[in-house]
Amino acid sequence: MEKTLVLSSLVLVAFVASTSHILPKADADDSGTFTEYNVMDYGAVGDGTRNDTQAFADAWKAACAVNYAYVHAPLGYKFLVYPITFKGPCLLNMTFKVDGTVLAPPETSVWNVTSGKDHWLEFSKVSMIVQGTGTINGQGQNWWAESCKTNSSNVSQHMS
Repeated sequence: MEKTLVLSSLVLVAFVASTSHILPKADADDSGTFTEYNVMDYGAVGDGTRNDTQAFADAWKAACAVNYAYVHAPLGYKFLVYPITFKGPCLLNMTFKVDGTVLAPPETSVWNVTSGKDHWLEFSKVSMIVQGTGTINGQGQNWWAESCKTNSSNVSQHMS
């Protein structure tokens, strides 16, 4: 049951992220621009193996506090991000822009029953737009390998 909830969250995030929105110039500040909060400037490594979660949290916190801002995961990097909640409310016109790749942790144990985690990327109490040309990869192949439908020997561990 717990893993079903996580997969549903991943599917929803992937659907939202795959929808591209162009911000009208009228939504920008007086200069017509949005302020970028690049996760690289907040300590992200972007190598796909080191944990970049705190950099995303710090960039979000800074961007959320100003009008016309966007958190940017830039092209050419792979960001390993563990379960996180991006909390609002934020000021006007918040955007989450993914041009690189955001990766879920490969180990399914992150969402074990005792962790209390039932999401990967959660946006709470915020009105925002998700855009960009990048990828949000929930690494679902790891879930399928543990599925009792794929491997009947896993049935007992999912029933406990």
